[in-house]
Formats: sequence, structure tokens, C-alpha cells
Amino acid sequence: MKPDLFTEVDVPDSLRPYIRRILAGCADEPTTVELSPAATGYCYLGWIARGKWSGTVNGELVFDSDKHGCLHLSGQIENADIWASLSGAFVHIVAEFSALGQHQFLGIPGIDTLETALPPSAFNNPKLRSIHRALQNVSGSADRAELIDHFINSLLHAPPTITATPTYLAHAIDLIESQNGFCRISSIANEAGVSERQLRREFIKSVGLKPKVFCNVLQVNTAYSSLLNMPDAELSALSATCGFSDQAHLTHAFQKFLGESPMAITDSAEATFTRFVGHCRRENLDL
Repeated sequence: MKPDLFTEVDVPDSLRPYIRRILAGCADEPTTVELSPAATGYCYLGWIARGKWSGTVNGELVFDSDKHGCLHLSGQIENADIWASLSGAFVHIVAEFSALGQHQFLGIPGIDTLETALPPSAFNNPKLRSIHRALQNVSGSADRAELIDHFINSLLHAPPTITATPTYLAHAIDLIESQNGFCRISSIANEAGVSERQLRREFIKSVGLKPKVFCNVLQVNTAYSSLLNMPDAELSALSATCGFSDQAHLTHAFQKFLGESPMAITDSAEATFTRFVGHCRRENLDL
């Protein structure tokens, strides 16, 4: 396995309603990291403080930091074939939004960034422009800790405006996440006090994914996180615990969302992939 170049850093309390994790990757020597990201259920704001980052969707280059600049918004993944590449002696710092965080914090709905990566210039967004201005003149020669501080401060000092989202939507997402996606959307809508149709419409707009796809992603990533922490676990028991009808259902879901069978992916997991995907549900597990 390649070394894990990313670590998690503390998220200030004032940002926690909108940002789940901040991850910082650093390579002191010229390095190339290429991987096919998988769905996590969340959107990302990334800063290429040093080095180069690029992303392709279905074989088409959609973002190149040499051309588009140092800041990118990367949206949800559903069905597209996506590749990301980091190269050089890089520092890449990434904020992982909560399910509604991108919409609430930046005012940019999840549907607007679905399966793509976009620079600030793609949006007429004062908050994103403020963050970009705060970072674009920071010297890439600063050390990793200083760059992390610059990134966090750019978020803390951005205009304080927060976009309101329906209370029932936040409640529904809390219910889904608390059950790691192992739930019925009809039951979630009923408990949130809204019609299933209305919940689905607002969910797709704000989060970017259909509610059922979001649930499936959380289920798979919960199972993946469990496997990483308990590699000797019986797949049949894991299937039941994570809400799959049987082992075959679990295997099919892994192949659909992660591209490999459960055992294959745990045997050959790439460290950066594991950090983003395998650890994204860790805090929700009693491990």
C-alpha cells in the first residue's frame, strides 16, 4: 500500500455544523497520487496550496489547477467514472462538507456540483470569492501547519451569511445518518413530517443525490469502515448488521459503489482512497 499522505485536522466548533472533516495531504518530495474517488455522500472544498491537482469525469478533464487556480469545489458522485491526480511536492487541504454544508455555508446547492469539480469563477458567490481571495496570495513555501491555519482562517473570516434549508430536510438527514443509511425513505419522510415526494425533491436539490442513493452510499461506506477495523469479520454477519439482505447484496453494492468486492478492496485498498472513503463513516460506528 502507498503511504497515507493525508491526515485529519481539527475542525473549529463554529464550522462543525457545515464541515465534517478537514483533511490535509502533504508530499515533501515530488510525488504522483492517482485514484478513482468513490461516493462518500458529501461534497468537498479543496485548496491546492502547493503542487498540482486535476480531475476528470468520464474521460474529460474538468479541472486543472494550472489552468483553473488553487481552489475547487468537488461534488457528489453517483454514476460517473471519475479520476483525480495530485502531483509535485504538494500540499492539498480539503474540507468535507456535511450533507447540507455546501448549500448552507456557501449557498451553492449540491445539485450544482454533482459529478464535477469547479473553480470559484464558475459561481457568482461572494463567500467563495472571499475564501479564494484570502488564499490566492498565500505563499506555497509556507510550512504545512501555516497553510492549514490559512485555510481554516479563510473559512472562519468569510462573510457570515448562511443559507437556510428546510428544517424537515435536516431532520431527515440526521435520521438517515444515525441509521447509517439502513432505513426506508417513506419512514424517514413520515417521521420528518413531509411527503416522500417533497423530501426527495428538496434532498436532490440541496444534497445532490437522491435520498435512496445517499442511503446506499452510507450503507456501503459503513460496511467498508467496519471491514477496515475488523478484517476478519464474517461477511454474512456484516451484511445483516449494515442492513443488506444477504452477502450477495453486500458484494453487489460494493462492486457498484466502490468498484470491487469487499475482500478485494480491503486487501488492496489505496491509502488515500481509504482515508477519504473508508474513514468517512468511522465516527458513526461503535468500534
